Amino acid sequence: FFFQAEDGIRDYKVTGVQTCALPIYSSITATNSTLTFPGSGGADPSCTKPTSVSGNVIFNGTNTVNFGPGCYVFGSTMIANTGAKVTFNVGANVVFVFKGGITLNSSSQLTSGDATYYFNGGSIISNSGATLTLGNGPYYLWWCSIYVNSSTGNLQFGKGPFYLYYSSIYNNGILTFGNGPYYLQGGSITANSGSTTTFSVGDMYIYYGSINANGEHLRLVRPATD
Repeated sequence: FFFQAEDGIRDYKVTGVQTCALPIYSSITATNSTLTFPGSGGADPSCTKPTSVSGNVIFNGTNTVNFGPGCYVFGSTMIANTGAKVTFNVGANVVFVFKGGITLNSSSQLTSGDATYYFNGGSIISNSGATLTLGNGPYYLWWCSIYVNSSTGNLQFGKGPFYLYYSSIYNNGILTFGNGPYYLQGGSITANSGSTTTFSVGDMYIYYGSINANGEHLRLVRPATD
């Protein structure tokens, strides 16, 4: 199916295989589906011609989402419901802007490829038994909170660089950042009981922020030397 929706706002509940044009969607609910977004057809680093979803994006069951080149703006929360499995196949020159964050409910999984990632507010949440795996960045987080809410929650970022502005991190499970560098301005990092937090190879710059290890595993990986 092909949706031509440039003329207005659409609200879709999707099951099956869909191809989506360059519209503004009010919300999307996908269940056991394959979605394809062609994008703008080329690189759009300034998001001048975005594909936008103003409401929630909700996944149930097993889903695959294909993203062509371009910018994608998600105005509310992206949610993987309990047990959902979501795979993002990301083409070249993709920019993601998340304004409401990502929430993975119990035992769900979401895997995404390499892109430029912006998180403008909202939260990134991995709940009990959930795994969120994001590809290489760069990553830009403004006023965004990261929560790994359970000892069985898992959140993995690919390589950066990482720019975190007034963003807070609360880890109760496994949280891994790929190679930096890491720039933290304001905000805090809190590693709670039973957690493991890993920053891979890269310089770390902290301005007006704090790190609270609470006696747990906080790993700052050193580069190999001759």
